Amino acid sequence: MELRPAPPGCRPYEIMFDLIDFKVSLIDGAYHDVDSSVLAFEIAARAAFREASEKVAMKLLEPIMKVEVVSPEDYVGMVIGGLNSRRGMIVGQEMRGDTIVISALAPYANLWNFSADLRRATNATALCSGDLAGLAVVPMDDGRPPAVAQRMTA
Repeated sequence: MELRPAPPGCRPYEIMFDLIDFKVSLIDGAYHDVDSSVLAFEIAARAAFREASEKVAMKLLEPIMKVEVVSPEDYVGMVIGGLNSRRGMIVGQEMRGDTIVISALAPYANLWNFSADLRRATNATALCSGDLAGLAVVPMDDGRPPAVAQRMTA
């Protein structure tokens, strides 16, 4: 079953994202010629999923990117500050010739325009690349997800 994007004000289970670590068991079901249809079974499945999702603590996941920035030593503080402002976590630094390679993990949604901002801040002397590292739970701030999660569930 595909959960379609929901209009504003709907619950998060109505957004179109993959579910992981989720198991469902069908206990009982019957087919009747008069009132059984594909739509009826879809409605029943949605209702069952809605009921189950309200009983468990579902968590919204976001893609995390492994980012590598190659920068001259003069701009390392600026690069690290830029990654930190995007909820990035620095995992390492190493010298490579006369440049420093900074490795970090950062949410994909927060990396929009990072490359352009990096070029602007370093006078086009730093380069960055990234690969998908995995998924992580979207953190809650004061019990509410950050703006990115609010946009995804709206």
